[in-house]
Formats: sequence, C-alpha cells, structure tokens
Amino acid sequence: MEQLTFTLDEPITNLVPIAIKFNKDELIAGISEMVEPYNNAIYGEEQISELKEALARMRKLDAALDGARKDVQKAYNKPFDVFKADVEDVRNIVKQAINQLSAQADAYEQKRIDEKTELIKQCWAEVVGEYNDVISLDKVWDERWLNKTYDMKKVRKDMTDFISNVAQNLETIKMLKSPDELVLLSLYFRTLSLDSALRENERLKAEREQARIFAEREQAKAKVAQEAAQAVIEPTTVIDEQAAVNEEEQQATAGMTVVLRFVDMTEAQARDLLSYIKSRGLKFKRIKE
Repeated sequence: MEQLTFTLDEPITNLVPIAIKFNKDELIAGISEMVEPYNNAIYGEEQISELKEALARMRKLDAALDGARKDVQKAYNKPFDVFKADVEDVRNIVKQAINQLSAQADAYEQKRIDEKTELIKQCWAEVVGEYNDVISLDKVWDERWLNKTYDMKKVRKDMTDFISNVAQNLETIKMLKSPDELVLLSLYFRTLSLDSALRENERLKAEREQARIFAEREQAKAKVAQEAAQAVIEPTTVIDEQAAVNEEEQQATAGMTVVLRFVDMTEAQARDLLSYIKSRGLKFKRIKE
C-alpha cells in the first residue's frame, strides 16, 4: 500500500512574504523631531498646553500603530486559521483510523498469545512428569516464551533443563540422609531453591544438637539425685568390750544397719548428705529396687 503524505499546494516560502513593510524610519524620525523641543524645557502655562497637544498626538499614533498590527495579524491569521481547521479535520479522521487499526492489531496479538499459551501448557504437561502435583507452571513461567522470536523448541528445552535440575537437587537433598528429609523436600518444592533447603537442614541439625545436650544434662542431674535418694547408710560395727561374756549377754550389739529412704531431695541436698556421710567415716551402699 502506498504511503500517504501531506503536501502544500504552494511552497511555504511563497505563502509567507519576506517582510511586511511600512514607513518605520519616517515615523521614528518624526517622533524624535516632535519630542526634541520638549527635552529639558521649562514650562509655563502656554508651554503646558503645547506639551499636552504633543502628548495627545503621540497617543493617537500609538493607537494607530497597534490597530495596524492587529489588522495585519488578523489578515494573516485568517488563511492560517482556515488551514489549521482543515488540518485538524484530517487529523481527526487519521486518529479514528489509528484506533480502528490498533484495536485489530491488538486483537490479533492477543489471539497469538492465547494460542501460544495453550501450546506452552501442553508442552509443560508433557515435560513435568512425576512432579506434576508439586510444581505448577506458574512457578517456572518465563515471559520470553510468549515472544514471537522464542519458538516452542526453545521453550521445551528450557523446561527439560529445569526438570533435570530439579532431579539433581532432589538427589542432593536425599544424599544428606537427614531425619528431616520430608521437611526439606517440602521446603524445596515450595521455593524451588536448593540453597534454602540446605540452610534449613543446617538449622535443624543445630537445633537437634542443642536438644541432645540439654537432655543429657538433665539426665545427669536426675541420676545424681536418684543415687543420693536411694543411699543406704551402714555405720561401722560397734563392739562393747565391757559387756559380760556370759551366754545371756552375748547378744551384744555386733553391729547396726540403718536404712534411709529419701523421696524428695534436691541435687544440692544429695551432695551435702554424701559429703556428711564421708566426713563421719560411715560406710554406705545403694540398694536398687
């Protein structure tokens, strides 16, 4: 289709005169001559009358000049105003054509995008495989895929490369042999970030280690308290050398066994009790129930 162009019937240089001339120099000279007698003059009653007359003539000339300017401007604006109105009429028609053609172009482009979007969805369904339930297309969508220059061969390659990378990342997570593997896999499928899963694994390992240390410390405290609570005090055998050695009095105190059971005792109290027993030279042993 041939390109439409705007052309003037006459070159613009022919439409505009080189200059609009008038008796500029004559007026300037006449004004100077008229005003010159009044420079540095001393006025009396008669001179003031002449001055006012000269002032009236200047004001009349100024009004005539301004009127002439407006008349010339109006004369020049008249054909321009007609020209401007004609141009605007054509522009309005051009804008209507632009809107119509633009709407048709936009509709075509949207149809192309919709059709390619369906092709992309079909391609993803073919490529995603076993990850269909955990990785949606919107998580991997690339706006470049809709470009006319980005063909479906490139789109499919992008998708297959992505799925291959997912498989490698999942293998890396499984190689950790973490007891939190399901948690890590869930996080990975939410973020599709191997770095995030690895950082979470380190955080969980640190939490488990802290919990283990705390549990061992509490078990040690409980063991000490339990051993102290179950202690049996066994004093040294006492022999009464002054006792009679007759048959009736031979049931001497050959020794004494005292059993102590502590039901509620703190770790500090248990340590104090053991310290006291040892300081008195008493023998003791623990009885396991």
